[in-house]
Amino acid sequence: MSKFKTIKDFLHSLFFRLVLLFILIGIIPGVILRAGVLNSYEQRAVSIKTSEILSQAKILANQVVSNDYLNNTESMIINAELEQLSKISFLGRSQCGSVETNLTSIYEDAGSILVLGQWVKDPVLL
Repeated sequence: MSKFKTIKDFLHSLFFRLVLLFILIGIIPGVILRAGVLNSYEQRAVSIKTSEILSQAKILANQVVSNDYLNNTESMIINAELEQLSKISFLGRSQCGSVETNLTSIYEDAGSILVLGQWVKDPVLL
């Protein structure tokens, strides 16, 4: 019986109430705020990365058309840009650890992008 009385006294003590108040007022809102800030930051970072990749793809598509890359794939600049763009995964992480040895696969991957046609200004290529 004295064990339960000790626990009951502790739960009614000022120390327990202050610790509980500190947890409710300090820690829980901090955790919720942290989750909200991280979520907002992540969405903003993904949005910025998406717009950067979209801009790079538009520039690259215009270079492909202006240099007639589909008929002559020997342009070192476009090959390097295609390689760089192909190393960016969907999640925005760079895959620099993997080396692409077959450049024709990059060319095929670039051709398989469905939205690439909207950036190409020459209707003959579509």
